[in-house]
Amino acid sequence: MNTDVLPAEAEQEPLPQSTEADLYSEALTELETLVGQLAEAFRQLDVLSAEEKEFISSCDEAAREEAAVLQNEETSEKQSVDRLLRARALKDVRLARLANLRKRLSNHRDLIVFDLGAPLRKNFATVGHGVLVRKEREMRELFNRLLPPNSIGGLDNEVLVRVCAPCLKVRQGANFLDNTPYADRAQELEALRELPRRWLETLGRLIQGLDPFEPVNH
Repeated sequence: MNTDVLPAEAEQEPLPQSTEADLYSEALTELETLVGQLAEAFRQLDVLSAEEKEFISSCDEAAREEAAVLQNEETSEKQSVDRLLRARALKDVRLARLANLRKRLSNHRDLIVFDLGAPLRKNFATVGHGVLVRKEREMRELFNRLLPPNSIGGLDNEVLVRVCAPCLKVRQGANFLDNTPYADRAQELEALRELPRRWLETLGRLIQGLDPFEPVNH
């Protein structure tokens, strides 16, 4: 499945402003869909985690039943053996089911981190970089109109582009969308549970030309 949400040509030759705006709006819509898929994957993870807790409790119960049979001196030997066999068989079955569930949990966590999270991070970083390139191009054109290159000795318009407030704000937002994933899977899962909605809000504001970190009034 192709998870790239921004066509490659959007990062190469400048497009007409309306076409470029449409591309970024479409990219934002696709990212919203991907974030929704990630949220659903976390919902499924929570269901599996709740099942794991139930299985752990049932395994503990089976272990207590086994211990109770071994400690009971009031039943006959035959009765104790029969009860012990049943108790151990029940414990083994529950432990096997718990092991299988934990494999499913591990695979599902890998799905979130590698199949969903990694491409999502890449797409947010790509679109954020594209918005930064667009803003730098706009400011470069503005500076070149106001101050034609080489018209003032020692003044470099490229430096002005890099340090001007509009580009700095967009660069901060783009950097937030391009943060490094955690090497630890548990930390990465926690980040992917919390960050994508913030990425969406930041990217939406960048595309609209707003300050990406200005408090939102709801």
